[in-house]
Amino acid sequence: MRILKVLNNREYITAMYIVVMGMIVSGFIRPLVIFNVLGSQGLLHVSLLTLGFMLSRGISSLYISLMIRRYGYRISGLIALVLWCISITIYTYTPPHIYPLIRVLEGFSSGLLWPLMQSLVSISIPKEYCSRAISLYFIAGS
Repeated sequence: MRILKVLNNREYITAMYIVVMGMIVSGFIRPLVIFNVLGSQGLLHVSLLTLGFMLSRGISSLYISLMIRRYGYRISGLIALVLWCISITIYTYTPPHIYPLIRVLEGFSSGLLWPLMQSLVSISIPKEYCSRAISLYFIAGS
């Protein structure tokens, strides 16, 4: 019965929807990108995909709190989501040797979006249900 109190929160449901849709799209796109790069460019470019993503995600995650303070959650989330959608869309229009650069943009948007979503989940749920909500969030994102 307590889990229903978590699931009745509109902000939480919206955040979970974005997480699930992002995981579905990423789940389809990521293997295609890696196999395409591996087939045409080799292992070095596959390594650059991961390196670019992780570095840009780590760097951009430091700036999301500044963006939230300046623009608020809604605008910051919109900026991150638009950057992520652009990066996913660009994959279809560019050759594989450009993918590591696109992956940097994807990592940058991911570094903005994921900490923002985690903080939205934690502030939109009452404290007594917060750990359950975050657990459901991580299950949906995995």
